[in-house]
Amino acid sequence: AIDAALKRWIPFYKQHRLTLSKPIVHLRRADLQSYDGWLHVHPTSDTPEIGLAMIFNPTERNLTLDIRLPLYYTGIDGCCAMLTLDDHPPLVFVLDRDYSVQISFFAAAFSIHSIIIER
Repeated sequence: AIDAALKRWIPFYKQHRLTLSKPIVHLRRADLQSYDGWLHVHPTSDTPEIGLAMIFNPTERNLTLDIRLPLYYTGIDGCCAMLTLDDHPPLVFVLDRDYSVQISFFAAAFSIHSIIIER
């Protein structure tokens, strides 16, 4: 089990190291009743990746999540952001007036999800 986790997360960290080492915006207070989430922001990125959200479901039940991501701190400009949930194809989201987007997805019990934010 440890080997599988290392094989999954070490390449992920290496691929997103620049963003993961930047400041964090907490999305919700961790209370073990629902999801815990944080958003790494990299507003001065030279690459298209300007943010990376990590969502963790610490509960014993499956959750359908509707999460508002505050992209203001990513330094995004324009009207749209491209979000990639886990290994799914990227989707384009239109920014709200407060530079946030709403994303909905299913989170199995004890699961971890990543959302990559690009210009």
